Amino acid sequence: IEYGRLIFTGGPITEPGVDVRAVRHPQDVTVGVNVRGTLRNPELRLYSEPAMTQSEQLSWLVLGTPLSGATGSEQALVDRTRNTAGLAGGDFVARQLGHRLGLSDVGIDHGDSPDEAAFVIGHYLSPRLYIGYGIGIFDPTNSLRVRYHLDRHWSIEAETGERATSTDLRFTIEK
Repeated sequence: IEYGRLIFTGGPITEPGVDVRAVRHPQDVTVGVNVRGTLRNPELRLYSEPAMTQSEQLSWLVLGTPLSGATGSEQALVDRTRNTAGLAGGDFVARQLGHRLGLSDVGIDHGDSPDEAAFVIGHYLSPRLYIGYGIGIFDPTNSLRVRYHLDRHWSIEAETGERATSTDLRFTIEK
């Protein structure tokens, strides 16, 4: 890490700005990452000297070797790292787009693994009725979710998709 800063500008103490630069110098290659933004919404930008593809940059950064010299499991690690970093940036862009369109919910649902990530869009049609739609990013699956708030604590939610269909009765206590 060449440098790292947490920046507090009067906002919530749990949401500082970040400015970090990490560099690796394997062999005669320089590769690194700049991280800027907020702690919850960091933006990652890879760079290298000489110039190379993002997958090659990640291989040099994570493994210290070119992608062509990586084993199958090491290549899978680079792919997972690339997908995770891309999803973080994609979620930020999706939320900004949803905010501009006036939607209640737009973003990336990461699921239990990067392979289960989905682009999700949803909106409250009324104060009690929410409808959402998700489509898989890496897997061509989709889902539809409907939530109805019965009162302040109780809601019923139904979701259907290619993998499962469910209906839940939920009780929520907010503090």
